[in-house]
Amino acid sequence: MDILTKEKMFVWSMRINLRLIVKFHYECNRLMRNQIFDINEEIRSCKDEKLKNILIVERGNFAKTFLDTLQSNTFLMMYSYL
Repeated sequence: MDILTKEKMFVWSMRINLRLIVKFHYECNRLMRNQIFDINEEIRSCKDEKLKNILIVERGNFAKTFLDTLQSNTFLMMYSYL
């Protein structure tokens, strides 16, 4: 292999890796929103007020924790990409 081919392969693999990182971020974000949607549906259909309050708190905790973790993971993957 000549140097130009190696460089092209390196650039190609970098672009693929970047696309995979972005896809991972978007897919995780989509799954999180689906989970929150499911929790919202459960809150709407819940008859027990105590359970409803617990679900509301859990929804907030889940969204905050997952978003923070997703942002950290995406940052670390982007940093390792460089």
